[in-house]
Amino acid sequence: MPLERKLEGELAKLRLSYEIIFVDDGSVDGSPHIIKSLRKTTLE
Repeated sequence: MPLERKLEGELAKLRLSYEIIFVDDGSVDGSPHIIKSLRKTTLE
């Protein structure tokens, strides 16, 4: 997801611990699917 990569790049420059929270607001843009796929690839 481009937004996630951009946020991670900028936040990494701060050298602080951070958490990005994506919210499914019930829209029909496929958010739940995108969020689930991100979770699978970024959990440590």
